[in-house]
Amino acid sequence: MDDLDRFFEKIKSVGFFERLFNWSKLKEMSYDSHKDFLSLKHELETISNEKKELVEEKGKLSIQIDNLKEKEKEQSNKLTGFEITKEQRQKDYEKNMENLLKLEDNFQRKEEKLEDSQEQDRQNKFEMMKKQWRIHEDLVEQIIKKISSKYTIKYLSKTDIPFKGSPDNCIQIAGEYIIFDAKSPKDDNLDNFPKYIKAQAEQAKKYIKEKNVKKDIFLVVPSNTVDEIKQFSYNMVDYSVYIITLDALEPIILSLQKIEDYEFTDQLSPEERQHICRIIGKFAHTSKRRIQVDHFFAKEYIDILSKCYDLPKEILDGAVEAEKSGMLNPPMEKRVKQISEDKIKEDSERIKREAEAKNIYMDSDFSKLDEGKLDKD
Repeated sequence: MDDLDRFFEKIKSVGFFERLFNWSKLKEMSYDSHKDFLSLKHELETISNEKKELVEEKGKLSIQIDNLKEKEKEQSNKLTGFEITKEQRQKDYEKNMENLLKLEDNFQRKEEKLEDSQEQDRQNKFEMMKKQWRIHEDLVEQIIKKISSKYTIKYLSKTDIPFKGSPDNCIQIAGEYIIFDAKSPKDDNLDNFPKYIKAQAEQAKKYIKEKNVKKDIFLVVPSNTVDEIKQFSYNMVDYSVYIITLDALEPIILSLQKIEDYEFTDQLSPEERQHICRIIGKFAHTSKRRIQVDHFFAKEYIDILSKCYDLPKEILDGAVEAEKSGMLNPPMEKRVKQISEDKIKEDSERIKREAEAKNIYMDSDFSKLDEGKLDKD
């Protein structure tokens, strides 16, 4: 590079005579400078090649950087998409959980409402039962007094009873005192009622120690307790206790009154005694069977009435209005008028004919009912 620089400086300053007489020196300088030029050219080419390689390397790096940026962008987009999806999933999850909680809350409230309704139904049923139990003793007394008055049977009030023990009700037939004690549950738990009745049957022993007290004691229970009672008679060796309901009072008292037709019970023949026993047994069986059937249908009616409240409101309101407008007028019982047996038979035959006209055969059905073979259809 120094020779080349001197050569260019010399060329710029050389004159005509120097070119003419010193050309060989210039020529020599040109050779030296040419070497420098070639060296410079080589360096330039090398630099150029290096530059080219650097440019190519830069291009490759740029491509790699672009690829990296693209990948980075792609990853960023994926990350953004993932974040969006995660956020959406979180929102969907929270929404679904909210709906689930609402459903659970609605279900819980409906379940509580149903339980409250069922509990209210049970409470209403027990309140009705307790109301009946509260008036049971007075009702038994009124009915026995009415029967006694109707059939001219002596009824003894508690102040007129000539022996100890204070039974609820006492009548006198053929010189014997016949006791009818009213018994009802003390609380809503009917499971203990059979044990209570058994205990009362055992305590009735205090009555038979008294003079002229009949050895048959009757405990009168409410009709709605019959299902809980499994034993309706107790043979206590020295006396017997029978569990009856209000419906059985009249037929049993009438059966007992039959004994008064004889001046002395010792005069009864074995056939007559057996006949009386059959009459009493038939009355007891018929009364208990009637009570069971009535109680069965009462429960069915209550169940149907409960289901009526599930009807659409429009239909239920219409049914309530129709119920208010309806009225049943059963025949009124008159003290001075005897119930005609012939009239009852006539009405029974008429109902039987009307039933048979509708393909309802009452005789066969009733016979099966007593035998426990009534077809469920």
